[in-house]
Amino acid sequence: MTLPRLCLIADGFAGGRPGRDADDVARRALDAVAAGVPWVALRDPGADDRAFLRAAGRLAERLRALRPDVALSVHGRLDAARRIGAMHHATHAGATVADGVAAGLVAGASVHDADEAARAVAAGASYVFASPVWPTATHPGAPTLGLDGLHALVAATPVPLVALGGVDAVRAAEARAAGAHGVAVLSALLDAWDVPRATRNLLSALGLS
Repeated sequence: MTLPRLCLIADGFAGGRPGRDADDVARRALDAVAAGVPWVALRDPGADDRAFLRAAGRLAERLRALRPDVALSVHGRLDAARRIGAMHHATHAGATVADGVAAGLVAGASVHDADEAARAVAAGASYVFASPVWPTATHPGAPTLGLDGLHALVAATPVPLVALGGVDAVRAAEARAAGAHGVAVLSALLDAWDVPRATRNLLSALGLS
């Protein structure tokens, strides 16, 4: 498959996230896809497996009705990824990259340095999310890669690398210039005043519109 260059992480789509309930997260994901987002990652570590699977099935159906070719990935829940026909994104607390590959799914992982990226690739990862590139409210105080670190990690990683953490339209363009395949965002769309406009700005920054 050709990995899209813009991913929205729909964090809290099943149980909500700070400041937004699950319906609001899902609605914003739908608005983003309608405006051109090609890839949605379903993540909700606080939801139980049953609630996650139920919400994932509903949202996947609605997203595909808007855009039949939308790419979907699921963070950590291998069964949900299989059920909805999505990519598997490995997490520290959930199923591994190797588990996803063994299940016949395209698998990826989040990494923070070259060693983690190498282990993910060795296990069969088809892509990696590198984070955080810039400071982010979801991981306050975490060490950041910066553009130099991102560039070095891209050079050391033989699969598509997606930049995550503090990404906005300006930084999306900077990440691409540093060699990233694309970017993943949360707040840039989930907390945007105007989701379609913010989506268009990101797509333009990535040269996709």
